Amino acid sequence: MFRSAGKTTTTASEAGRFRADLEPGVYLVTATSPEHQLDGAVCEAPRPVRVTAGHTAWTKVVCQLR
Repeated sequence: MFRSAGKTTTTASEAGRFRADLEPGVYLVTATSPEHQLDGAVCEAPRPVRVTAGHTAWTKVVCQLR
């Protein structure tokens, strides 16, 4: 999921890769994982992602068990 002023949702592939076409801005990237739903894991990118026009932004989302 990508959040800025609104909310955008995308689905990751089986390999865990995802893509979203977003307007320039700064986004908080969070996720849910069917493997970790019952254990209360928090899945998020380590820092906000800055999207600029004409460039690709990359991030890695990590699920930490509680």
